[in-house]
Amino acid sequence: MLAKECTYVWKIYEERSFSRAAEKLYLTQPALSIAVKRFEERLGVTLFDRSSAPLQLTPEGECFIETMQKMNALQQEMRDYFDAQNASRTGCIDIISNGDYFSCALPQIIDSFREKFPGYEIKPHNVDTKEFRECLDSGLIDMCFTVKSFEHPEFERLDLYTEKLLLAVPAAFPINDALVAERMTFADVANHRHNKKSCRPVSIDRIRDVPLLLLQDYNDLSQRVTKVFEAAHVSPHVVMRLDQMLTAYYVAAAGMGAAFIRSELISSVKPTDKLFFYRIADPQMERTMKLYFRRSMKKTQPYVDFLRFVSGWSEAIQAE
Repeated sequence: MLAKECTYVWKIYEERSFSRAAEKLYLTQPALSIAVKRFEERLGVTLFDRSSAPLQLTPEGECFIETMQKMNALQQEMRDYFDAQNASRTGCIDIISNGDYFSCALPQIIDSFREKFPGYEIKPHNVDTKEFRECLDSGLIDMCFTVKSFEHPEFERLDLYTEKLLLAVPAAFPINDALVAERMTFADVANHRHNKKSCRPVSIDRIRDVPLLLLQDYNDLSQRVTKVFEAAHVSPHVVMRLDQMLTAYYVAAAGMGAAFIRSELISSVKPTDKLFFYRIADPQMERTMKLYFRRSMKKTQPYVDFLRFVSGWSEAIQAE
């Protein structure tokens, strides 16, 4: 049976009404009626007596609902068993990251993982990018969550997801009036408009005079921005250099300059109408998040569970 159609039938049964069920399912009543009718034709039975008020189940419909209840009970029993097994697993993983990944993305991953595997202990460490290699060489770190690419004999790499880098420009800046067709609001970015082909990018030449808030020279994002401007033979108008992207975002929202940010940062901050956002026309404005993990431990249960969990999380990000 099809899960979506089963959900439709169950909701109609609960509401005793196609119209109320359609409202709860965020569908139009005609669309719901057509979907259920096709499902009934596929089953070769009629599930609802549409002539009765309120809506009633046919004998076949009663059999369907009873079967669904049994299936739900079995599924709950299975989930309870899995939860008990996951709760009994123990172990510890040390992970390093830096900047806004440490303060925004990594906590979300860890909280979700701990919810599923409460017996595991995950220890995050905020480390400066320049100290990554030293931490990995120490033997005390199990995993590294970063956009940097490097080779290390004791670590393997798992590519997670690709993110776009956007330019956040204070709404009061006059440049926004010249880029009406390209600009995005906070809501646009939250709804992933920047990932759609219809989203028009902006060339570096058109923003050459915009005051910029850049990160320190050693930061990956700062290095990418520098390459973009060099390729366009344009000198950036840098008014300030900051240590973290999240700080740059808030300084930009205060109107002090435009800042380059990762698109996923939007999910970690409050909505604002003080910024407009732009895609920049350059391949450097995309980068891949990576997870490095110690080869010698990749078959241990904590690693197996965490890598599987992070892979699923990454696929969900990419599907948005």
